[in-house]
Amino acid sequence: MRKPTVEEINEAIDTLESAGTVVSLGFWTTGTYARDASGVALPPYDKSACAWCGAGALYEAAGALNVRMDSVDIARSAMMRRLRAVTGTLPRSLMAFNDEQMSHEPVAQLMFDAADDLRERLSSA
Repeated sequence: MRKPTVEEINEAIDTLESAGTVVSLGFWTTGTYARDASGVALPPYDKSACAWCGAGALYEAAGALNVRMDSVDIARSAMMRRLRAVTGTLPRSLMAFNDEQMSHEPVAQLMFDAADDLRERLSSA
């Protein structure tokens, strides 16, 4: 596996921060990647979407920022590493973690913490 570039890591940071902001503002859902105003489940990139799960917000932010999929993979991996560090176990998926939460706050915090972890990784390189 090749080493990620600084640009890819920076894109991952931007994606995590953008997705975290969306979720932290309460545009959050469970049980699906995204929902419209009527609560209908949608793909995360659908223009009618107005609420996203953590993973859906990540994909929506990546599309809005036009980042490479390699950067999205870096962001997802950073979130999973952070979850493992905090919980001591690896969840089945980011969607499973999202759906187990009672509010949007832990999901948004996970994204911001993962972005900080990547920022630290860059500064120590």
